[in-house]
Amino acid sequence: MLNDLPRNLNETYERILLKMSEDEREIAWRALDWLVVALTPLHLSQIMEGLSIDSDQRVLDRDSGPLHGPALLDVLGSLVTYNEMTDIVILSHFSVKVCQGV
Repeated sequence: MLNDLPRNLNETYERILLKMSEDEREIAWRALDWLVVALTPLHLSQIMEGLSIDSDQRVLDRDSGPLHGPALLDVLGSLVTYNEMTDIVILSHFSVKVCQGV
C-alpha cells in the first residue's frame, strides 16, 4: 500500500489529473490558469465567466464551459478550496501554482 503512494508533488498532481476525462482535464487546467494569475481571490462566478471566454476567437461563449459551478468544483476536486460563505475559490496549496508552471 505504501508503495502505491506518489513519490512527490508532481506525481500527486499527475495522478489527480489522470483520473479526469480529457474534457475535465482541459476545464481544470483553464480554471487553474485563472486562479494562478488572478491578483485577488476569485469568486466561483468569475471563474465560470473566465471559462466562457473563447481565447482563439476572443469572444464570450457561455456554452463552452461547465454548465454550473458545482460541476466545476467537482472537476477541480482537491486542487482547490471553496468557501461557500464568500463564494471564493482558492488553490488548495501553493504547490498547485508550481504544477501550473508559474
